[in-house]
Amino acid sequence: MTFNIILHFVGAVFCGCLAVFVFYKDKRSFVHRTFGAGMMVLAVEGAFNALVSRAFFPTEVMKWQYLKLIATALLPGIWLLFSLSFARANYKETLTKWRWVILAAFAIPLALLTWFGHSLFKGMPALDSRSVWLIRLGWSGYLFYLLFLLGTVIILMNLERTLRNSAGSIRWQIKFMVLGLGGV
Repeated sequence: MTFNIILHFVGAVFCGCLAVFVFYKDKRSFVHRTFGAGMMVLAVEGAFNALVSRAFFPTEVMKWQYLKLIATALLPGIWLLFSLSFARANYKETLTKWRWVILAAFAIPLALLTWFGHSLFKGMPALDSRSVWLIRLGWSGYLFYLLFLLGTVIILMNLERTLRNSAGSIRWQIKFMVLGLGGV
């Protein structure tokens, strides 16, 4: 087992444990449930990343990579829900205003995977000189990652707005949350 595979599995386990802890701590809080769901999806994505790295055959790589992209497609919507509700007293009003953007954040990536999944990749994966699988993206793969990047920018903009409107000791907590999600 290589270091990358171990790192992916350890990250997946930590994300899963954090999700279980958050779910256990407060089951009724909407913010905690969305954070837990986001961490659980990150755990699943990390596990699929490890399985992609472990694969020996190109068809196996494609199977795990497609499953990883399904998990990745859920991330923008979940983290957008979190960023719109985190540290806000009137989060229900905010979610109502943003309902079409939230729906699009869930629906468009999943639609790209479902209807244009055959165009996600160009050809079969190949091994490079370091024994790492290289997968060329097709047009829907480029569009998928472009939309993922746009979703990430919107999420960070919302968290930045939350940080800007905070004060005192809660500001430090929000700052660490923004740095953590920005790192992801």
